[in-house]
Parts: sequence; C-alpha cells; structure tokens
Amino acid sequence: MARDNDNFHSLIDPSSNLFFNPKSMLNAIRDYCKATNQQLPEKAGDYSRCAYHSLANLYDKIVKQIEDISEKQINTIYIVGGGSQDKYLNQLTSDYTKKIVFAGPVEATAIGNIVV
Repeated sequence: MARDNDNFHSLIDPSSNLFFNPKSMLNAIRDYCKATNQQLPEKAGDYSRCAYHSLANLYDKIVKQIEDISEKQINTIYIVGGGSQDKYLNQLTSDYTKKIVFAGPVEATAIGNIVV
C-alpha cells in the first residue's frame, strides 16, 4: 500500500516522544501531521507511506550527523536483523541517503546473542 500510494507526502519525526508508546499509533501520526500543518492521512496506504518515508528520512539525517561528527564519508549502510527483509524500506533508505544499502543477515540478533 505504501509503495502504491504516491499522492501522500507528509512526514513525521519517528524519534519524537509522541511515537514511543502511544495508545494509538494511527492517532499519533494523524496528530503530528495536524500539528505540523501537513496533509492528514486517511487511508491505510497514507499511514504506511508516511511511516516508511519518515523512517528513511530519519536514517538520512542520522547518517549525515554521523558523517559530520566523525568527519568521514559513509558510502555503505548495512541493515541487519529482521528489518533487513523489508526491500521497500531498504530501497527508500538508499534513495534518501544516496548510499549503497546491503541487507542481512536476518539472523543478526541471534548471532549477536550467541557471540555474547
């Protein structure tokens, strides 16, 4: 739904306290869009698109912060664990950051637990 809904362009800040443990994530997204004078989501695809694009946008901001602090250029992003299976988010991450994105392994959490 997010991929097919290219008429909705509102973005949220996923790191905002509003999204840490809301009673309703849909209401939190809607309230954020309203408070920031953006288009309000109505359909499931609106919410999905907003979430996906907002995450990729946040990744871009964080990568830029890391580059500024470290004074080093990041060319590649590695996404591991279960989230690495989301091809759409991986592609958006690459699109927003203009970086090469590698996904996997899916079992990264389990591997990390074994190592520890």
